[in-house]
Amino acid sequence: MRNSQKLYASGGLDNVLKQSLNTAKSDAKSFYYPGFSIISRNRPVGPWLTWAYNLGGAGLKKFAKLKRRWTKPSNRKNKRTFEAAAKESKRNGIQSSRNAAIYDWIAEGY
Repeated sequence: MRNSQKLYASGGLDNVLKQSLNTAKSDAKSFYYPGFSIISRNRPVGPWLTWAYNLGGAGLKKFAKLKRRWTKPSNRKNKRTFEAAAKESKRNGIQSSRNAAIYDWIAEGY
């Protein structure tokens, strides 16, 4: 297949995916706001968007401590602030390596 060709899912799956991503963006913005807008300007939003996509709005609400620690007002975000947020990121039912990776990127300020 040539690079100029695009793959499209049959049966309207492209639209379902677009709608799911738009919902995830909306869920992330409503959950992390105002932190989400700060992240979107200065940091990658991919990790936060994947949480919103995989957990949905209701699932995100279970991580209220993470939200409070991440969006905690401060003149500057520091390592201690990020590590406090990372401690709240552990999820049950996923691989320990994935939990560790998520902890690491939050602790680094992503």
